[in-house]
Amino acid sequence: MKILTEKETKFIEEYLSNGFKGREAYLVAYNTDNKNMASVESYKMLRNEKILAELDKQEGVFRQVAREVNLDKKQIIKKLRDIIFEKQLVLNKVGDLKEIDADAKSANAAIITLARLCGWFEPEKREVKLDSSSIDTKGLSSEELESLKLQLLKEL
Repeated sequence: MKILTEKETKFIEEYLSNGFKGREAYLVAYNTDNKNMASVESYKMLRNEKILAELDKQEGVFRQVAREVNLDKKQIIKKLRDIIFEKQLVLNKVGDLKEIDADAKSANAAIITLARLCGWFEPEKREVKLDSSSIDTKGLSSEELESLKLQLLKEL
């Protein structure tokens, strides 16, 4: 197995710590602001065999830690469910108690986490077919090719 680069290792650490957000992990690991490029490159990285092998290894470490602290999937899912459906009592203008949803931001994060844990999110995949005769790239410099690539990504 090939050794991971420092940036690949940083990408994996960020990916695992930020709730599996590939683009954000790439932006931090590769110190860039180019969100389009980060989306494309993180997608590629998450299909790279050595990256996937390390993620599997890290997942095993997390499972071991969870066992050591006596935590299992059912407990995690129950806690996420509690966060999603948490209610809060507030007084309305006439002095009556009213039950409202608690923190929407936390509930949304819990929903996303739960969906990822349950495998409900599939990677977004877009297939683009270009007629190669309509774009002549032979005379373009590498900067012009990169610019063209970014323009095409924006149109998606």
